[in-house]
Amino acid sequence: MDFIIAKFFNQLGRGTVVDALSIIVSYNGLFIALFLLVGSVGLFKDKIDFKKFILALFIAVALHYSISEGFLKTVVPQYFGLRERPYIAHSQEIFPLGTRSVSTSFPSNHMSSVAATLGVLAYFCRRYWKAVAVFAVLTGLSRMHNGMHYPSDVLGGLFLGLGYSQFAVYLVNRYIKDRE
Repeated sequence: MDFIIAKFFNQLGRGTVVDALSIIVSYNGLFIALFLLVGSVGLFKDKIDFKKFILALFIAVALHYSISEGFLKTVVPQYFGLRERPYIAHSQEIFPLGTRSVSTSFPSNHMSSVAATLGVLAYFCRRYWKAVAVFAVLTGLSRMHNGMHYPSDVLGGLFLGLGYSQFAVYLVNRYIKDRE
């Protein structure tokens, strides 16, 4: 089922503007620009607690790099093997777009990092949660369209990233005093 869904999204809109949009959405620069824009608006317009926001963001990103990038992508494959990306495992049926990663497919680091950082952003800038959710969905779909991930990789990255953001927000709210 994982392969069938990955193949469907990989072929959806193939050869159209969807390809270009999918590459753009997967580009880390766009994600960073969106994050900075919404974070800046939240900071200046909504008067979010900058100290808590930055600390929660730092914790969520540190968890992402330690667990998803470090442990799951580096240590686990040494003992259990790596899960080949769809475009490698099914090279005759799934076609890659954009930057071709060769690391293990599970979890999607794009999805994990997007969910971790945007989860923190959505908590502190609640007014913009819909835009954050739309970008997260587009990221997941683009990773499958680009042939880099299966749906389970994207969902795994999503849940890990949301877990990192929620844990970071919990720690910050529990241990950092509110502004006077």
